[in-house]
Amino acid sequence: MATHEAVAQPKVAPAAGALKLAKDIFAGTCGGIAVTAVGHPFDTIKVRLQSQSMANPIYSGVIDCARKTVQWEGLGGLYKGVASPLAGQMFFRASLFGAFGESKRWLATRPDGSTRPLVTSDFYKAGAITGFIAAFTEGPIDFYKSQIQVQIIRSKADAAYRPPYTTVSACVAATIRENGLRGPFQGLGATLLRNTPANAVYLGTFEVLKGEAARRLGCQSNAELPAWAVLGSAALGAFGYWLAIFPVDCIKSAMQTDNIIPSQRRYPNMVATAKLLWAEGGVRRFYRGFTPCLIRAAPANGAMLYTVDKVTALLNKDALAAPRPSVAARAAAQESLPEDAVEYCKTLPGISKPFDSPFFDPLNFVAGAKVRDVRRWRESELVHGRVAMLAALGFIVGEQLEDFPAFLNADGHVTGPAIYQFQQVEARGAIFWEPLILAIGLCESYRVAAGWATPTGNGFNSLKDEYNMGDLGFDPLGLGPRSDPEAWKEMQTKELNNGRLAMIAIAAFTVEELVSHQEIFEHLALRFEKEAVLELDDIEKDLNLPVTPIPSLVVEELKN
Repeated sequence: MATHEAVAQPKVAPAAGALKLAKDIFAGTCGGIAVTAVGHPFDTIKVRLQSQSMANPIYSGVIDCARKTVQWEGLGGLYKGVASPLAGQMFFRASLFGAFGESKRWLATRPDGSTRPLVTSDFYKAGAITGFIAAFTEGPIDFYKSQIQVQIIRSKADAAYRPPYTTVSACVAATIRENGLRGPFQGLGATLLRNTPANAVYLGTFEVLKGEAARRLGCQSNAELPAWAVLGSAALGAFGYWLAIFPVDCIKSAMQTDNIIPSQRRYPNMVATAKLLWAEGGVRRFYRGFTPCLIRAAPANGAMLYTVDKVTALLNKDALAAPRPSVAARAAAQESLPEDAVEYCKTLPGISKPFDSPFFDPLNFVAGAKVRDVRRWRESELVHGRVAMLAALGFIVGEQLEDFPAFLNADGHVTGPAIYQFQQVEARGAIFWEPLILAIGLCESYRVAAGWATPTGNGFNSLKDEYNMGDLGFDPLGLGPRSDPEAWKEMQTKELNNGRLAMIAIAAFTVEELVSHQEIFEHLALRFEKEAVLELDDIEKDLNLPVTPIPSLVVEELKN
């Protein structure tokens, strides 16, 4: 297909806007988690094959590398250094798919502000722009991951070798201390040289093949494509990625696994690295680790791009799929709101017996408040209730399944009350707060884009007039009875009530564990045991039988 022709598929040039960018970022992050889960073991093998000595190789091939990795380090060895890419996906895939979406929107916009359909060449241009931008986030992620992954090779090659750092956080600290802010960007030039053409081929091929598949299958949009078509397009795009640039990737790996101290580096720049690698083994040296890359390409990239497509389609459903309301529609929405805050509160879900006369407000907050204040309070209540429900469930699951094999703490190193478990995770060298804060920031960015007005004039600290508090259009199971207003309001009331209960529960959980230093159900079981013994004592007294003493362990545990 000629590059000057429009791709033959039903499509409209992408619409610009903060909400669209937020969707791209969120979908990209979900795809990044998927690609890490599926592809990291292959990446570990690739880096180790690329980094081992040609003269005295530790691994004879892909299978031997996988076998020895599991033999020496267990299955966890295949996920060596996973903390860096997993946390980094919040940045990298967000920048990748955010930049790709914005690049397509920019290319689809004419100088006069009107839009046009994207042509075939536009997808490849957008991919190249995306690759250049994403290199600045992917570079540091790959660097830290590679530094951790190659330590096993060095320890096997030299019995006297002692790893300078055993965790990603220690590696970050060492590089910043040694090289300042330039430290994480070791090998950035090679990353830029790899990413720009590679992503042009990768993302461009993926989009063009999806468009062609939609045309041949008669789909109205790419969202209607069957899974095999999306996965196949992703696999072919990924094959193109590695075929286009693998020798450059080999140079990048060599530079990123080199010493962090500049004076001790063997590979100071790309040209010197290429010459040294050629001297080691000629053309073959530049294709070491190529097999695991091709094996990884289809499942890992298929999982990522399929996830991105499905999450994007999900986010574009229902209310969020509709175009932004016009000025007139927003004005009508504003006029439909009652001027009196008390009357407005009477129309909201969440009013339940016995607090329905007319609603629960013991401190009389609503008196003198404006409707926009009440809307903001309700949004806050919904958000905190949802977080509390997740937190309460997390407390219970984390404490009861702490030895479940699928968990990070399967070896029993992370145990006890939930409020102390995150410190134990950090003590083991894993990261906790960074991905959590990034995930929260990502979700909050999406919520702000969907519901909050531009903070200028009357819009400061206010929700959009047309926004229904808490309704982000997220209903993957289709449980919301939107067609029935009364049933919809009843379901909203149930969510509010459960959220309120969860806020009380999580506060109680936290206080109980801070005071007793016991897990929730452990403390509850001891209380029940004490009550049962006391009830038994009363029965024994009535029957003139010897009184059963409360077990000393229970007394000790409950002395507080």
